[in-house]
Amino acid sequence: MFTADLNCDLGEHADPAGAHLENRLLPLVSSVNVACGGHAGSFPRLIEIARLCQQCGTAFGAHPSFPDREGFGRRNLQLPPESLLHSLIDQLLLAASAAAQAHIPLTHVKPHGALYNLAANQPAIADLVIAALQQTVPSAVLIALAGSPLVQQARQSGLLVREEFFADRAYVADGQLLSRSLPGALITSPQQIGNRIRQLLERNTVTTTDGTEITIRADTLCIHSDTPGVLEIARHIRQILDSFQTKTRESPVPPAFRWQ
Repeated sequence: MFTADLNCDLGEHADPAGAHLENRLLPLVSSVNVACGGHAGSFPRLIEIARLCQQCGTAFGAHPSFPDREGFGRRNLQLPPESLLHSLIDQLLLAASAAAQAHIPLTHVKPHGALYNLAANQPAIADLVIAALQQTVPSAVLIALAGSPLVQQARQSGLLVREEFFADRAYVADGQLLSRSLPGALITSPQQIGNRIRQLLERNTVTTTDGTEITIRADTLCIHSDTPGVLEIARHIRQILDSFQTKTRESPVPPAFRWQ
């Protein structure tokens, strides 16, 4: 049966108000990607979210990054490959340990920030991400930018992959995300985000910053917990996805969204 996967990046808020917001988001999404010490997060918070996932039935995943808390993982650090690999392994083991304490599986891994964007297109960085998964949680699904070279590279390495669409980020004509340093990179209007998701569901396309309509074939949709108004956005998306799921119960599932 068709199931719409809405994922969210969590564990990135250090303050109690931010953690409370993240906890309120959990029931609205079906999977979470939790910071595991590289750019943000802590082991106690990993365990807390893992236990909440166990209660809500939400899939628990790791969100590793460059070891860059100062830059929130959004800087391209020039690290020796061995150093980056060891950091990623440590982060994944931390997330896996939290999952074990909550008696749930670590279902997926989604790189964060600069690591996500570099791994999507640079084979050498992709190899390190793939190697870290293979050495720690080889059964976990890798979340990758839809249509990126990483998707095929990871599948050829034997990993399961889900291709991702960003509901609250602008795209450019080559299918990449518009840099956060540029105006308009982050989309905060629930109505605009809803229209983008309807377009994706109905036509498997997204309209880019220059007005081009490009094909996107995705398996999961992402929202960010630090996007302004994220609770309203999540509720709006959830309504759209639930309505779409109801409409398609008796009809073929569009090729962009197939789940096992």
